[in-house]
Amino acid sequence: MITLYHTKGRLDAVLTQDGKSIDSYKGDMVAVIFEIARAYPSSFLMWCDSSLKDHLDISKITQSLVHKNIMISCGVSEKQYLPEAIHYVEESPFLKINTAVKYPTWQMHAQAGAVHAQVINQFDIKEFQNESFEYALNSIAKVCQSQGLFCYQLPVFKEEIASVKEKASCTQLYRFVKQHYKSQWVFFLFITQLLYDKKFTLLSMLSCLGVAKKQIDFIPVQLEPETKKNKTTVDVIIPTMGRSNYLYDVLKDFAKQTHLPEKIIIVEQNPEPDSTTDLDFITTETWPFKIEHSFIHETGACNARNLALAQTTADWVFFADDDNRFESDIIEKSLDILNRFGMQVLTTSYLQKGENKVFTIPKQWSTFGSGNSFVKGTLSRKFNFNTSYEHGYGEDADYGMQLRNAGADILYHPGVDLLHLKAPVGRFRQKIVQPWESEEVIPKPSPTVMLYRLKHSTLTQLKGYKLRLFLRQLNQKKPLHLFRFVKHFKKRWNNAVKWAKVIDKR
Repeated sequence: MITLYHTKGRLDAVLTQDGKSIDSYKGDMVAVIFEIARAYPSSFLMWCDSSLKDHLDISKITQSLVHKNIMISCGVSEKQYLPEAIHYVEESPFLKINTAVKYPTWQMHAQAGAVHAQVINQFDIKEFQNESFEYALNSIAKVCQSQGLFCYQLPVFKEEIASVKEKASCTQLYRFVKQHYKSQWVFFLFITQLLYDKKFTLLSMLSCLGVAKKQIDFIPVQLEPETKKNKTTVDVIIPTMGRSNYLYDVLKDFAKQTHLPEKIIIVEQNPEPDSTTDLDFITTETWPFKIEHSFIHETGACNARNLALAQTTADWVFFADDDNRFESDIIEKSLDILNRFGMQVLTTSYLQKGENKVFTIPKQWSTFGSGNSFVKGTLSRKFNFNTSYEHGYGEDADYGMQLRNAGADILYHPGVDLLHLKAPVGRFRQKIVQPWESEEVIPKPSPTVMLYRLKHSTLTQLKGYKLRLFLRQLNQKKPLHLFRFVKHFKKRWNNAVKWAKVIDKR
């Protein structure tokens, strides 16, 4: 570990891991960190504001650097370098940061942090000419996160500390958007600031139009596979309803696993009061694992998964569907990946027949798959699926947000493949009539989607989403009476907010 101390982006000192000073470097932190990365390509590089070095718990940073594809940032306040207006153009969960835990985000602080020299060495310093150190850190993280760099904010300061924090100007904000997003988002940002913030930022917008998008093919360091066989236990949870043939095939796939599950917990649903189970094969055949089977007359995947989660006891929980297929090494391979990356949550590739894999590298994932994920057992049992989303959409993404806010990141890995058959009977086999469907003004978006947005987006993100939704509908419908369309859109939006608050209490 090489540590760089600085004051407002100007180098003060460079220390080796054993505390020896390296006196040959001076000047701007952007230039210095590139020089040191070239000189020490096998080292982690840590930076810290000189005024904060006595308040920093360095051990928390070093413990988090479990592999080379990690970038850590530590701030003394919740305020970020980029203005909150950046939330207008990005919907991801990486912006509403829980600063009390280790949280996945590309937003970086110059106050303290760490990254491996091999990450820095993939950039050309010319990309950062005339940029501040904090701008450069945010730029590196933003470019590389989508390509396999795992970026986090980490609470490491021992107490609350007052500190002067650099803030990007409006011009720098537009420059950042132009360099890291598609060009149309520059104009969208201008519209949202004018509409919501009453700011006329034309000059800032025009100043960035000649700026080129940053292009780099970041190559993550390959992590070595585990050499010893994993001895941990796995429980599988499967909600099912009217898919006995598909479920049978799933159980046969589990029976062939090189790492057998400890038990499979099946919650079978049938709304008919006098109905009986369709899963006779659970008892008529012999299985190499324990099967715990519940038969209930209440439908809903949230409730079913919660009942199953309550019965888990293993080291890991595999969240599965009743219509997926997989190879015999799916569990062994997944446990190996979780150990290599030091993660508590893995979401796998989950394609249908004929679909092509879009994401081909391991990366931080923005959602969670309730039918194709592994979660650390102790972590999974802390949370339930929110039944406010029952018979709607968003419960799996909401569960993922509960995990993130507990300090657990979600890893997507393309090397683990599940085939999603999308059984013809579909997810909602029983037609559920929601109370808002009979209203004169139908909510848009759906109340469950709105509920997720209200819970897990910043207010600025919500405003940006509202405008995007409006523009999409305007483009689709091309109304003759614009003011009438605007009025109707507002009514549908407000009705969605009303019903989201209603179902949140049920």
